[in-house]
Amino acid sequence: MSNKNVENYDIDSLDGLEGAEAIRKRPASMLGSGGLDGAKHTFIEIIGNALDEVSSGFCDKIVVKYDRNDGSLTVRDYGRGVPMTWSEKKQTYGWDLVYNRLYSGGKLTDPKTRLIGFTDWDNFSFDNYSYLASVGLNGVGAACSQFTSEFFRVISYRDGQEYEMYFEGGFPAWDEMKVREQSEPNGTYIHWKPDANVFSNVDITFAWIKQNCEGISYVSGVDVHLFDGDKEYVYRASDIKTHLEQKLGSYVASTKYLHHEEETDKEGNVTGVLVCEAEVAMGAKGAGTHFYNNQIAVRGGVHEEYSWGAIAQFFIERAKEQGVKLIPGDVIGKCSLIVTTLANDKSYRGQTKDSIDNAYIGRAVGMACYSILSTAWARSEGWVNHILKEAIVSAQVREASKLEESKIREISKAINKPVMPEKLTSCSALLDKKYKDVELFLVEGDSAGKNVVSARDGRTQAVLPLKGKSLNTEKSTLEKAMNNEEVKSLLNVIGAGMTVESEGYSLFDIDKSRVGKIIIMADADVDGSHIRTLLLTNLAKFTAPLLDAGVVYISISPKYKVHATGKYYFSEEEFQEAKASGEVYGNFTRYKGLGEIDAEDLWETSLNPATRRLMQVKVDTSDPEFRNAIRVMSGSDATIRKQMILEELLVDYDNHEEAMEVLAELYSVMDANQEEEVDYEEIYY
Repeated sequence: MSNKNVENYDIDSLDGLEGAEAIRKRPASMLGSGGLDGAKHTFIEIIGNALDEVSSGFCDKIVVKYDRNDGSLTVRDYGRGVPMTWSEKKQTYGWDLVYNRLYSGGKLTDPKTRLIGFTDWDNFSFDNYSYLASVGLNGVGAACSQFTSEFFRVISYRDGQEYEMYFEGGFPAWDEMKVREQSEPNGTYIHWKPDANVFSNVDITFAWIKQNCEGISYVSGVDVHLFDGDKEYVYRASDIKTHLEQKLGSYVASTKYLHHEEETDKEGNVTGVLVCEAEVAMGAKGAGTHFYNNQIAVRGGVHEEYSWGAIAQFFIERAKEQGVKLIPGDVIGKCSLIVTTLANDKSYRGQTKDSIDNAYIGRAVGMACYSILSTAWARSEGWVNHILKEAIVSAQVREASKLEESKIREISKAINKPVMPEKLTSCSALLDKKYKDVELFLVEGDSAGKNVVSARDGRTQAVLPLKGKSLNTEKSTLEKAMNNEEVKSLLNVIGAGMTVESEGYSLFDIDKSRVGKIIIMADADVDGSHIRTLLLTNLAKFTAPLLDAGVVYISISPKYKVHATGKYYFSEEEFQEAKASGEVYGNFTRYKGLGEIDAEDLWETSLNPATRRLMQVKVDTSDPEFRNAIRVMSGSDATIRKQMILEELLVDYDNHEEAMEVLAELYSVMDANQEEEVDYEEIYY
């Protein structure tokens, strides 16, 4: 028994957090994350309230503004305006209830209980039920967004008046609300900035905001005006079928499916009704996949699992009729797909709250996907047969390249042998089998490899130089890949076996890995980018669990060194900003490649754990979106690759220069702080 003094442990020693203070210290508890995902969620909540006005029939236009100078956001809807005045019943102001308190608002009624006893499902419509499929967090979201903001300004236009309130650091900054005569149409204006003192990362990209605004326009059927400074992007109200047709330039099919089921207690009493309306648009060309629930983008969850499951099932059945055996992997990614649902109950997977987990929503999605394909097949629509033919070709390729299981096991056994490649410069941790401490640097070329070897920490840092561009294993046969010396060398150093996805063999055991980190070092140019892509492709193909676990990193190489100050700059933009501010003076060096950086500078910028910049590559390699991105960007079909780039990048811009600016922004994540996690969804979009 412990004899520690407990006299000071009494009621006065207990501490509790309430309201703004609680949310600011623990933002993940309400917003799912204390990092970038949490900051993004403030936007989702604010625009979600505007979308609730749209779905209720009171709003047909939303304006969004993004300020690159300070990272602030603005959402202006043209709905009814938030009630801000004094409530005798609540003995407080409306602005206090909505933006300064948790669990208050107009959405608190359990939506599952509102449909108990309803029977006329043939005539059911969400339009007849206010907030039944609300976007917001039932009286939590707006307040949480305010609590976690550096500043938060709200103006409500209604009843002939303008009601304005201002908050700072999660608390009211004004003693009283300002009231003046109304000068604009009804609606709500909110301007805020996620607080860097609350979230570890508040760098919301314009590309992400743009993607969401475009999706809102065709999912919600509302005009969205997005401002990036003086530049305006207008997304007209549409629907998912029209949007996909515009993107693909070809025939697209769509359908709606309403699913409902009852919840009961142990005695069989109905305690709630779950209802979901799934709408699907599908086309044969392209490979884009987008999921939405209650008008907001989600990464997948049941949307992804049930839609691709139903699609795979349909084509497996059709191929069987022709005597061909397909597996789901032959089908997934062979068509463009937009899935949107309206549901009266939703739960999430994990803390990021971007993946829906409700099985009844999944069942609605699956039935909608299967229905659309069955109808098109019965009508002999050519686009469905086109997908089937592509899936059969994939199956034929898979069979043609198939190796015997014994051969694969033989290869896997061979690369598990503790025989290191001749070009590998080992380290003490690797020799002493302290594998978690080992940092394996994959370096472009012998010259750069020698520089890294001379600068590295020999205790923990091993170096494997690679000769030029690695074999593209996505294009090559498995047998060719296994005969490639560099591929074998990499697998040999890792020493944990390999996974052969096309064969269904998972012989890679991450627990046997001989490395704690894999760090890709390549020049900051086009060739270097290509090399990084090829290496990531190969790692995803044979050692996918390493990417899942976040073991793989990309080293961010310096571009400039100013000799007078000793400062390094890692991007052209960073350097030019420093020049404009007067930080750059005297002589400076522009590095063209790793081979030009001396050992001292290389250690300080790229090898020293305290000062280097690393970008973590962490991605769910089982995600069909990721697999498809790999297939398109590294595969042999250049036509599909060109089509994806043109459709997703150039189509929305007036000229080539604008498109290139957006491309540069998407890859600005390369200039992130050390060990920042990469969001592949944003990069590939």
